[in-house]
Amino acid sequence: MSGTSFDRTEPGARTVRHRFPWLALLATAVVVPLLLAALAVFVGRESVQDDLGSRSEAALAEAGLADAVVSFDGRDATVRGVAADQVQTAETVVGGVDGVRTVAVNADDAAATATPTTSGSTTDVPSTSTTEPATPLAPPPAPPGPDKVAVQQQINGALAAAPITFAPDSNRLTAVGTATIAQVADVLRSVSEVRVQVAGHIADTPGPDPNAQALSDQRAGAVRNELIRLGIAPERIDAVGYGTSRPVAPNDTSAGQSANRRVEVIVL
Repeated sequence: MSGTSFDRTEPGARTVRHRFPWLALLATAVVVPLLLAALAVFVGRESVQDDLGSRSEAALAEAGLADAVVSFDGRDATVRGVAADQVQTAETVVGGVDGVRTVAVNADDAAATATPTTSGSTTDVPSTSTTEPATPLAPPPAPPGPDKVAVQQQINGALAAAPITFAPDSNRLTAVGTATIAQVADVLRSVSEVRVQVAGHIADTPGPDPNAQALSDQRAGAVRNELIRLGIAPERIDAVGYGTSRPVAPNDTSAGQSANRRVEVIVL
């Protein structure tokens, strides 16, 4: 017997056709799970991309790049709407989001600069000059050095907008702290002659803290290492920890302690 049905005919009886349903059941048992699995993979991928996108855009907005747009292909991010001088900052911020694998930043194109042209005819004028002894030319003046006050103001502005912060009782930078360091690095790249000191400070809390000096040293060193990673020459950066010796506010309130727990970047 072969096929999916057979006929049974008896005298005086009508033809009865019996079909075998097992092929349809088998196809359903195989195809439906595959479709469900494919749907689960697709939905899961979309969910991961949406989560990474929302967290990345929130981190960029917190770092002052609210106009940036982030899209994801899996865990690989592409950032658009970023000025050329903020590419490093955007890459650092999105790269610091948990779950992101790679980051590509497409900077906005700079406007083309038009070059004026001159048209028209000119009239030759007979030369009336006479030969005179050549006068030695004075050497050109030395180019002005960087405006250190302006550089310090730019750095202070970045630190005031988003102070460099760490995880509690450690030298591990937060995402906000990393983003602020990237902005400081952008400033230092524009003035290659300037040297800076990274100064770490700790709040003086009640009771002795034997680790205060060491922690301030470690935090200053962590900021220096991040600046070096971002391309600033090591010889341009000193790192010093001052422990609790230089408070800027009383330590008897939480606000004062928060102000004293800081990292400064000082132009030398």
